Amino acid sequence: MALVARSDRLAATLLPDADRQRLAATLAARWPEATLDRRLMPSLAAALADYFAGRAARFDVDIDLDRRTPFQRDVLEACRRIPPGEVVTYGQLAAQVGRPRAARAVGQTMAANPVPLVVPCHRVVAADGSLCGFSAAGGLDAKRRLLDHERRFWGSKELEGGPVPRGILHEGQG
Repeated sequence: MALVARSDRLAATLLPDADRQRLAATLAARWPEATLDRRLMPSLAAALADYFAGRAARFDVDIDLDRRTPFQRDVLEACRRIPPGEVVTYGQLAAQVGRPRAARAVGQTMAANPVPLVVPCHRVVAADGSLCGFSAAGGLDAKRRLLDHERRFWGSKELEGGPVPRGILHEGQG
């Protein structure tokens, strides 16, 4: 996993990649000015370790959202409040930010999420509960693994209007 910071705010997270050379190449291509600093944001690094160990974790870190629109910032902040083990639909997230007809715009915002896990876009699913769209490393398989991890440690909650179908962790259109 890699963390990218701009001054004292988190600018991006890259999910773990089994191929460390590919991760390094992605970092070099997207942030050529970046330098390696393993001491970067130690509290976030500790929270991520806790999360992956199945312990309660708070990702209390300032995020650099300067290049986002007010709508995108609202969506990312609302997504940040989705607890582990819970999922919401793109439409529900749109309604939470006062734009109930903007599910597609929410999907586009999630696709451009610069800080997966810190902003848990993997917890946002299609209207029918199916998995769709996850642009972080590993794609839908990574989204499925993250949701499985959370279900194992924190249980799963129901979508408003009914239970999360056991098949929620299947690929779908959305």
